[in-house]
Amino acid sequence: MRALSTRPQRPRTTVAAPEAVVAENLLLNQPAPTAPHQVWVGGISPTCR
Repeated sequence: MRALSTRPQRPRTTVAAPEAVVAENLLLNQPAPTAPHQVWVGGISPTCR
């Protein structure tokens, strides 16, 4: 059995920009959390061209 796709599949890759800067990890200098929901993190990524 195989699934039928209505559109062709194209591979997606990430190409890093050479001028991109890695953000500093601000949690490294903080005390460890002692209970749930004390530290929340998130991220964003640029859209593909």
